[in-house]
Amino acid sequence: MQNVSFHIQSKEDKIIPEHFMCIILEQYVMKYHKVCVMCNDEKQSKILSNHIWSFPPSGFMPHQCKDNMIITEGFFKHKSVINMSKNPVLNIKTQIIELVFNDEQSINEARDRFKIYKTNGFKLTHIKEDKFQCQQQA
Repeated sequence: MQNVSFHIQSKEDKIIPEHFMCIILEQYVMKYHKVCVMCNDEKQSKILSNHIWSFPPSGFMPHQCKDNMIITEGFFKHKSVINMSKNPVLNIKTQIIELVFNDEQSINEARDRFKIYKTNGFKLTHIKEDKFQCQQQA
């Protein structure tokens, strides 16, 4: 059965969505996941790529942009997809990671994707993220 993990940003968390995505991306990369970030378009992939190159502040996560995707580079044991697009990822046979940011639009869009995944028989989990102590970069 296909797994989808919804990482839910704390309502008290003040970091921007791009930074939240970088934190979750780093968590998976540190667990030896090759991660593909699915984006809405090339513009979004470039914005996210710029955030990834500067994260964490003491280093960076090597990656490349291809079409509307960002792909991490290095040695990996597992494969995952972070979905930053508006549409559910139904045709990929790997761990899917959905991010739910702390604004109403993101929450509603995530609910819609959740319903589609559930209808298609995916195994769904929720991970409530604690408030991150780091500050957003200006």
